[in-house]
Amino acid sequence: MVAPKIMTLAFWNRLAWIAVLIAMFVSPLAVAKAPETNELQTLLNQERAIGCDNIQNTLQSVLCSGQITVGVRTTYKAFGQKIGDELVGFEIDYAKYIATELGVKAVFFPVTAVDRIRNLLDGKVDLVLATMAHTPEREAVAHFTRPHYYSSPTAVAGSKNREITSTAELHNVSLCVPLGSYANIELTNAQARILMFDQPQKMFDALRFGACDLVAHDRSLILVEVTGENAPLSMRERFDEKFSFNEIPWGMAVRHEDALTLGRVISLITAQAHAAGLLKRLADDHGVGTTFLDEQREVWSNPNCYLADGDFSPSCLIQAKAIGDKPSIVGLFFVRLQNWFQENIDLNRQLPMFMGDQGLRIFLNGVVVSILLVFGSIVSTILFGLVFYRFSASKWLLVRFCSHVICSVSFNAPVILLLMLSYLIMSSVFVYTTTVSVIAAIFAIGLNNGAAAGDSLVQAKKTLPTGCGLLDASRVCVTQIRACVINAAKASPVAAFIGTPELLSTLTDIMSFSGERVAAFTLLALFYLIIVQLVIMLSARAAQWLVLPIGKVSHAR
Repeated sequence: MVAPKIMTLAFWNRLAWIAVLIAMFVSPLAVAKAPETNELQTLLNQERAIGCDNIQNTLQSVLCSGQITVGVRTTYKAFGQKIGDELVGFEIDYAKYIATELGVKAVFFPVTAVDRIRNLLDGKVDLVLATMAHTPEREAVAHFTRPHYYSSPTAVAGSKNREITSTAELHNVSLCVPLGSYANIELTNAQARILMFDQPQKMFDALRFGACDLVAHDRSLILVEVTGENAPLSMRERFDEKFSFNEIPWGMAVRHEDALTLGRVISLITAQAHAAGLLKRLADDHGVGTTFLDEQREVWSNPNCYLADGDFSPSCLIQAKAIGDKPSIVGLFFVRLQNWFQENIDLNRQLPMFMGDQGLRIFLNGVVVSILLVFGSIVSTILFGLVFYRFSASKWLLVRFCSHVICSVSFNAPVILLLMLSYLIMSSVFVYTTTVSVIAAIFAIGLNNGAAAGDSLVQAKKTLPTGCGLLDASRVCVTQIRACVINAAKASPVAAFIGTPELLSTLTDIMSFSGERVAAFTLLALFYLIIVQLVIMLSARAAQWLVLPIGKVSHAR
């Protein structure tokens, strides 16, 4: 009878040791996960306890007002899209979930890729949840909460009949891109012909109707609109993904001063949402790719990602990805200049063409090409004017007739039509390069204005006595010739229409990744204002040299 008691005691001792071992193994789970949930409630309770009489931060304001204003996209299918009077999408539903966790209501404020951070800094929104890539440049002006809620590479899609495998093959290819995307830096560096769109749907319509050869956008949207199983049948039958690059995490942003309050609360909510699979379920509901979300669910279900003090392990967090432009040698000066304008005259304008190395290189290239284009167009105008004048006096009837027809057509045709014709001819004979595009533009602009100059010379010659030559005719119609020369200078920006990398074209490339349009177009206007004024002054001096005094003109007659 003793043995059974001893065995029983031994059994219970073993069981107790097993329980201790299990407790030692399981306790890290409790220690690891508890701070996350407890810290969230502790933070919220602390802010609520302060009351609403002395609001010190955005989180207190949100809790006291009972609402959080979230900047969201309204034209980004599956993520944030307005259908009728209702906003739907993955990000919309997640914003509502965040608001529920805070015990408040979500109020949505429409933002774009260009103005989302500006609206945050101006206080129009409390939180930005708008397909925003987390980069060091953006992190410098706003606080990005982590863990990230999504991630996507940039995908390039186009016709299934077109073979293209990398950015190295994009030279002179027409490419539709979203305004303000940092991925556009790499695309402009590949010398693709950029067409910018402020709304994704317009961009995909352009692909559908053949306005561009390819589109480049976040793969998340390419799947929804072009290549995925939920994309329109007419799109996925014609187009496929060619390649992708720049996998980059998407983050939510708050103002820097809210990093430890609202930012921390958002981070805790997102970690819980990943661990519980909530974000994956929302993505499934809207047909959004879930590869990243599957990975993050596994990461944030791991107790090792939660430290004993409630913070997150750095090894579980993804860092901002540097895909932006490197600082230029004059970048610091222009940063100070921007800050001076902001502080002294409240002018908040960015100068991306000077800030980054890539932007500065593109800008300077555009300035050089523009000056060459203006000079070449003026010379071409004068040469074509002389050619038409000479041919009009040919002894051969056929030459005179052809000259008259070509002169009339070139004079009356829109310069864009002549540019397109020149482009088609040059590209059919030569490989289309920057040099070829500049020559084509000079030819077309010179032909258009040279025809007018030649006609003026011919008409002037008719008013002069027999025996008067070219110099006499030039003196009579010097004003008309000056007008043709000035018009040639004014017309040079139109060369951007055929991909000539002059200033308008290069600033368009810079705007594609910076989103800053006001400063770019202002600089463009100032540049051509100065160029045209120089042409006006120099042509006036040339006219004074050309025109003889009235007495000499009379004597010559």
